Amino acid sequence: MKKLSKIRKDDYILMYNADMNTYTVITPDEIDYFMKEYKGDELKFYTAIKSVAKTSVKEVLKLLTEQYENSQYDDWSEAMYDDMKDLPEVKAFVEAFNKAAEANGSYLEGEQILIDE
Repeated sequence: MKKLSKIRKDDYILMYNADMNTYTVITPDEIDYFMKEYKGDELKFYTAIKSVAKTSVKEVLKLLTEQYENSQYDDWSEAMYDDMKDLPEVKAFVEAFNKAAEANGSYLEGEQILIDE
């Protein structure tokens, strides 16, 4: 367990409300508010680990070509990959996807936080 006093003010915390079976991403400064707001509920606090769905040109093209390869000629997916892997439009799409994924990351439970104040 990690003590709340050891959490940086700019870190995120994942609050789990067992009574409502919900997770909420909060800041250390908001813990007091939520403890008062949900007084009587079983609350647990965890360090928040950001999870971002990143991809690559190879992964994107593999997923797309796998959707159609059964109805195409042998080695079609390899030919498509070779023809598309260096296209600036494909690279731009992957960059845009990764940028949006970074802005829309999810948070997973890290180490449980001990409220020590």
